[in-house]
Amino acid sequence: MTVWLLGSLFATSFLLTLVLLLRGPVLRSFGPKVAYALWALPALRLVLPPLPAWFAPVPSVLRGAVPPVEIAAASSHALAALASPPTGIMGLGLLFTIWAAGAIGWFAWQFARYQISLGRALRGATLLGRECRVDVLVSPLVTGPMATGIWTKRILLPTDFLDRYTSRERRLALLHEGAHHDRCEILANLFALVVLAAHWWNPLAHVAYRCFRADQELACDATVLSGVDVDDRQTYGSALLKSASARTTTVACALSHKDELRRRLVTMMRPDFGVGRRITGASSALIVVLAGVALTATVQAGRLRDMDNLSAWFAPAVTELGGEQRDLTIGAAGLDRFAAESERDAARMAAQAQMGVRDAKRMGRDSEGISRELTRLTLPLTGPHQHR
Repeated sequence: MTVWLLGSLFATSFLLTLVLLLRGPVLRSFGPKVAYALWALPALRLVLPPLPAWFAPVPSVLRGAVPPVEIAAASSHALAALASPPTGIMGLGLLFTIWAAGAIGWFAWQFARYQISLGRALRGATLLGRECRVDVLVSPLVTGPMATGIWTKRILLPTDFLDRYTSRERRLALLHEGAHHDRCEILANLFALVVLAAHWWNPLAHVAYRCFRADQELACDATVLSGVDVDDRQTYGSALLKSASARTTTVACALSHKDELRRRLVTMMRPDFGVGRRITGASSALIVVLAGVALTATVQAGRLRDMDNLSAWFAPAVTELGGEQRDLTIGAAGLDRFAAESERDAARMAAQAQMGVRDAKRMGRDSEGISRELTRLTLPLTGPHQHR
């Protein structure tokens, strides 16, 4: 689980970087809708479950090419390093605990902010009507039109909405907020917040989240302005300027955040792309998303495959040495004990050999002493015979 999580987080970070690099050229070439679609790439990769290792394991022929005992004897220290430390496992567990606590705490904080701001806006709100299962309310605590509500869909309007906006501006503003609900973008923002919570430690993810929200607004603008004339585009731009706001809640979709005003006005004044270019852009975005998910999933599956193959390669050696199937840690410890016992046996045999040498030397000295004593005793007997 921890290996999969680390792989997913690093793969998602790589894909976030890729989307940040591609979004500008794709926007200019194929339009804001295609650029917004690219953000599906890191989101899909993060929720991708662990894939089965479809690569073939180490063939049995290769496993039998070298005797298992020789493999194990040559690699006992490598096995010990691979299987070693409870300390490494404890470190991964501590790292996972810190990550999970940060992710849950950060998401809870952001979601609580959204609920508190929504509750304040709804306390003084007045219901104007209900259109297409969306409640339209007027609230004194909002400065511009805003789409909100994950389960109960709402559009919040400022109290001076009727006075500040012309009839055409009001229509386009309501179309914009309604498009957010039609495109299920409040739910998309909630899921993006989950992705950001998983990367709460990563500054790149926070930058990517702001860019995602900006591309979302551009795509919604393109939906509203599809097929309209230049006058409506100018009217829509006027509504954006009147709705400029410095702050917006985390999940809600406001009509205009002032930091993105210039970019949105420039983009909406461009003519619509033709059908052929839109189809080409959509196809290209789909290919990029699928290829990115498949490539990063393949890399992770390959890493898991290598770990599985390493265990499969050394399993027969550990079995032959221990007489039963053991894991890598037990096999490495058994090999170390076997080596230590062999050293002790060799030392004991060397000591016994030295004792044998000393006994042989002592026996040699004893035999020489006996020979001299026999010679001394036999001299009186041989002397008289020689005299006669």
